[in-house]
Amino acid sequence: MVDLGELPPAATDEVQAPYAQIVYTLTALEGIDAVRFTLDGDPVAVPQGDGSLTEIPVGRASYPE
Repeated sequence: MVDLGELPPAATDEVQAPYAQIVYTLTALEGIDAVRFTLDGDPVAVPQGDGSLTEIPVGRASYPE
């Protein structure tokens, strides 16, 4: 789980790159396959590689290269 704190939740696919980078960085660590983004503990929708928004945990498959 990643708490976005001061980062704004994603509203469009224009901001998917920072989320993809966070996912790729964290899933490079052993034992982490997916990341859930939250804001103040509540799930937030983040853009996937196809432009759709999701509140479920995302992994590398959500952001194909």
